[in-house]
Amino acid sequence: MADELARIGFLSAILKLNSSDIKETRLLNTNLRKLHENEKQGILDVLLWAKFLNAERKEEFDMLAEKNSYINHAYQQLQIISQDKDKRLEYEARQKAIWDHNQLMLEAEQRGIERGMEQGIHAIILNSLEDNLSKEKILDKLQRYFSLTEEKAKNYYERFTRNDENN
Repeated sequence: MADELARIGFLSAILKLNSSDIKETRLLNTNLRKLHENEKQGILDVLLWAKFLNAERKEEFDMLAEKNSYINHAYQQLQIISQDKDKRLEYEARQKAIWDHNQLMLEAEQRGIERGMEQGIHAIILNSLEDNLSKEKILDKLQRYFSLTEEKAKNYYERFTRNDENN
């Protein structure tokens, strides 16, 4: 819609606003054409979403949900959260538990990666010391292999050589 008046009319109809309340519209470049190049569905999806947002009867929602899998998913979520208060609270608690679990798993994975990296750094330092490499060469290896800054490489070197001297 290149014509701003047409866009204002379209938006006022979808959003159920008075067209005089819409001061300005801007046409943003989207990827609809790229996403639906073969299907010629891009604009139809937008219209389906507009109808979905304006639907008032269950039959309308059901019909639109059958036409588009994303709308179907949104409709299922809408049905869940619009149930009675107890059901909604159960749903929200379950969602929070899922999010918490996912966050804990992500944090555990990150800790595991960090520990593995530290073990690798420690092994490189010990191996390099056994091969009588200079501190500078070891630091260079650490920076190249582990993408460390010079300061971090030095910190690891000091930490692991100090620990090995004490053992």
